[in-house]
Amino acid sequence: HAPPSLILRLLAACPDAASQPDSDGTLLPCHSLSGSHATSEMARPLEALLAAHPPSPEWSLRQLLMLGSAPGAEAAALARLAAHGHEACEMDPIPPGLGVETWYDRQRKHRRYPLHHAVASAAPRAVVAELVRLCPEAVRKQTWIGEYPLHLAARAAGALFRGTYGPMLRRPRPAESVCAAAADAVELLLETWPEAATACDQLNMPLDASAS
Repeated sequence: HAPPSLILRLLAACPDAASQPDSDGTLLPCHSLSGSHATSEMARPLEALLAAHPPSPEWSLRQLLMLGSAPGAEAAALARLAAHGHEACEMDPIPPGLGVETWYDRQRKHRRYPLHHAVASAAPRAVVAELVRLCPEAVRKQTWIGEYPLHLAARAAGALFRGTYGPMLRRPRPAESVCAAAADAVELLLETWPEAATACDQLNMPLDASAS
């Protein structure tokens, strides 16, 4: 990330930039500093970005969930779910395939549910609980590489993260809100499905390894 002071100066020079999504139309500038990426160092720039473009139920559910425990995210996400509860059971859109048996075919079959995005982003316990209530089957659904929601929740506040090509990399210490929300999600998911503690993903990575 750029230094906090530079982000604040750029935002002051162009406040409208806070509401501009990326080329895919999904991620906003605030998403780079929120969710499981949130750190105490970037708290002020994140607050400024959200003040310039506050979360609301008009945002997509995925955009709200990926804010994690950022200011205003919980209320907006719960309001979105109250008005559009069916979205809790809607998987990610189908990615383009090659028409042959490839990893794309597996990606189609094992798309993420909103619950996966919520726990991976360290969303508040109330949001995770509501997603589980609306779509309990998502707790037992794997991603295309075999991860259950519990794997993602355990890793959300970990000291390491999986890089683009597989190696585990060290990252800045997450904000306390991330650690607390991740712990709450793990607890809730284990209460819902205790057997998940012994589950492995398709790479045969047990839960304790994914959280290290």
